[in-house]
Amino acid sequence: MSERTIIKYESGKAKSAKDSTLLAVCTALGITPEDLLPPAKTPEIKPPAEPQRELPEKSDKKTLWRILVLPLAGLVVVAAAWGVFSGKFADGTTAEGVDTTGYGVRPAPDVSTINASRYYAEGLENLKRLFRDEARENFRLALEHDSTHAMSYVMLLHPNIRGTREESLHSIAKARAYEHRLDEREILFLSAMEALVDKNRTRAVDILENLVGLDPRQTEAFRILAELYMNRGNYPEAIGCLNAAVTADTSDGMSYNRLAYVYLRIGKYDKALAAVDKYMKLSPAEPNPYDTRGDIAARLGRVDEAIGWYEAALARKEDFFPSLQNLGQMHFFKGNYEEARKYFRELGKVEDRGARCRSRLYLACLPLYRGKLEESLKILDNCEYARV
Repeated sequence: MSERTIIKYESGKAKSAKDSTLLAVCTALGITPEDLLPPAKTPEIKPPAEPQRELPEKSDKKTLWRILVLPLAGLVVVAAAWGVFSGKFADGTTAEGVDTTGYGVRPAPDVSTINASRYYAEGLENLKRLFRDEARENFRLALEHDSTHAMSYVMLLHPNIRGTREESLHSIAKARAYEHRLDEREILFLSAMEALVDKNRTRAVDILENLVGLDPRQTEAFRILAELYMNRGNYPEAIGCLNAAVTADTSDGMSYNRLAYVYLRIGKYDKALAAVDKYMKLSPAEPNPYDTRGDIAARLGRVDEAIGWYEAALARKEDFFPSLQNLGQMHFFKGNYEEARKYFRELGKVEDRGARCRSRLYLACLPLYRGKLEESLKILDNCEYARV
């Protein structure tokens, strides 16, 4: 019997004779037509499965964000809130920048401090590239933004960019005034620069030796120390310092440059060329490697080759004053006095005071070699071609 058949008896009344007979039988038996249907299947009840956490796939970035990043962000917010309500931060400073750790006062960084740090970093980079005017200007700009930036005063004492004695004494006084901003290594470097200003090279050597002993990563200290050793004629020590510098930083092209000059001084030309080749590979776009290569060629008597290298340096930076000076000297040596005059005049336009002084000297020598003494004296007296 189908469901359709049973539905006909839902009202308890038959609609045909056949249906009446079926209804009579069911009544006699005391059942209803629905009782004749087979029993319905009771669905099997299974216990609920224990939920399992599925690990997010690597590609499910949103799930990872919810599981990992959001809890960490919450911790950051809590930590920040603690700093606001307690008045102290993780580095021991307050919101006003006062250090509560016992190591002095550290102002909270502001835009001026950030700009000063940026100019300072650019100054260090230009100093490594031997862009002396640019490096000096970078350190001055750093101090314009933050007059308490102690290391900018210190770097203005560097032998490659140091000004007059009065300027150096001013930088020393300022650096000492803000010495509390320097760490132990920076204070040692300041002391070494101060000794060099006072022409106390022995003390400078002792301080720099202490500095590189404390921190063998101080490549700038190694280079200055090597220069001092070389000027003493202590070439093995100079080579040792420079090898230590390139060991600490294999990308330190300037230390390879100084190695080339030490080897050139003691007549080891092959090693000098090998060192400058490494420098050139590290800094192919900079002028100084080509200038150094020109110096080696000039020392070997290859004047025309040297001129080619110096011109290659100026092609990379037209006001690179070491090459301006060297080109003037090479043309002077060859008797090309007008060509030499052109380069010496350009040398007199740079900011570096030492370069301008040499420009005046070379310009005075040109007429002297041609028997024009009065013209030479006029140049020396009036500084005609140099802003000295």
